Amino acid sequence: MAIATSAGASVVTNGGFETNGPPAPGSGDYSIGSTQITGWTVINNDGSTTDNGHNIIWIGNGAYGLYTPFGNDFLDLTGTTDQTPFSGVSQTLTTVSGQSYALTFDLGAQGSSGIFGGPISATASAGSTSDTFSFDGASGTNANGTFWTPETLNFTATSTSTVISIVGNTGQEFIGLDNVSVATAGGVPEPASWALMLVGFGGLGAALRGSRRKQAHAVV
Repeated sequence: MAIATSAGASVVTNGGFETNGPPAPGSGDYSIGSTQITGWTVINNDGSTTDNGHNIIWIGNGAYGLYTPFGNDFLDLTGTTDQTPFSGVSQTLTTVSGQSYALTFDLGAQGSSGIFGGPISATASAGSTSDTFSFDGASGTNANGTFWTPETLNFTATSTSTVISIVGNTGQEFIGLDNVSVATAGGVPEPASWALMLVGFGGLGAALRGSRRKQAHAVV
């Protein structure tokens, strides 16, 4: 019998920003409203897509002396202007209403001093749920002097689609973003899991009926 689980794989498209990324080392600047990064829309700090002259940078390992431990490419939410309000990215996901999810991502900074140093912060949102995450840039996973720390935003979907976004909040000239993922976090199984459960229950029922018939014949 197939056993269904409530934990699901990531439903984010291009969460590592690897698809159609710049050659490494390399970078690309993307203005507000851009959809050139596969799966993502570049947004303002308030979630709008009206171009305000700010942008984000899509960075390949080694550009500007910055690195990621998650593949080759990542984002800098301070953009080329390095001025607040910083920008971010958003994506609309297909979700199950009532299902609990976990939005996970990694923030990057380069120590507590220097041009790309921390502290930094970014605000993550999923539907009506949001929280601000801070990082001093002095610890975490070290990728050639660029430090990364994992963050998690738990949320419950209220409809069949949920907009997630991550935008820069505070920092100097670098707010790194990489390794974005969303997975189910217990509770109601995904539709595919329900199908597996039904198949499993059907098989179990057939086996029980067959066993009862054998027992009846044995008694006769």
